[in-house]
Amino acid sequence: MRKKLPYYLVGIACLAVFLFSGHKLANYYLSAYQEESLYQDLNQQVQDAQQAAKDEANNQTGNEDGSDSGDEDSTVELPLYAESGRLYRYDALYLQNNDLVGWIYVPGTDNGYPVMQTPDDEEYYLRKNFYRKKSSGGTPFLDKDSDLEDPASRVMVYGHNLKSGGMFTPFTKYTKASHWKKHPTFTFDTLYESRTYRILAVVQVDINGSDHFAYYAYDRFSSAASFNGFVQEAKDASLYDTGVTAEYGQQIMIISTCSYHVDGDGGRLAIIAVQEPAESTPAQ
Repeated sequence: MRKKLPYYLVGIACLAVFLFSGHKLANYYLSAYQEESLYQDLNQQVQDAQQAAKDEANNQTGNEDGSDSGDEDSTVELPLYAESGRLYRYDALYLQNNDLVGWIYVPGTDNGYPVMQTPDDEEYYLRKNFYRKKSSGGTPFLDKDSDLEDPASRVMVYGHNLKSGGMFTPFTKYTKASHWKKHPTFTFDTLYESRTYRILAVVQVDINGSDHFAYYAYDRFSSAASFNGFVQEAKDASLYDTGVTAEYGQQIMIISTCSYHVDGDGGRLAIIAVQEPAESTPAQ
């Protein structure tokens, strides 16, 4: 006859499981808090650098409050570029980590994130923060084939969809057309210019499935035919019709993150957008 464990041993075992689970949960939220604090600090550095640029311009023109001096020909021109040629607001960040290639603003939030690129090890920042320290949330990054200066290049930005609500989680709201209508564009800055991308399609796929739109398989459009084929596939697979199209020569950017709409780890959400002409890009 099998003997039953004494009740106190069962209680101890349950308590041990509870404490272990609580410890894991506490560590998760502590890590999420620390990572969010880090990105808030990076955002503050960008804002401070931009304010410093504005203050410098005002000092040079004698307008401490940034107002017009009264002379119609006298305007305050912000020193947008540092001596390095980079946008002033990112120059100091680049000096801290030269893997930085851009900055993405998340629509509907006050947050922006650095975007990194390491062609020799493209997933280096999958589990590393901006300062190259271990991080469960990682840092948004471009794959090795993305070329921001080549209009024919498909630019792929990877970022985590964190259950804590950080990083690219707000992009998951684009599964609803109502959110897209409020935020049809997003801003991506290179180190040298600010760009606007208009959302063309929003796609959810299961990469473990046999029949899905393999948006990640494209890296460069060598002809109008290949470009137009991609655009049509994206529109056909989109969750809703945006009415947006694109012409060969406009750069395609894809925001790719995890999606939990399917069982397993194959769910992906792709926000596919097309770069607008430079004159359409608002100053930040």
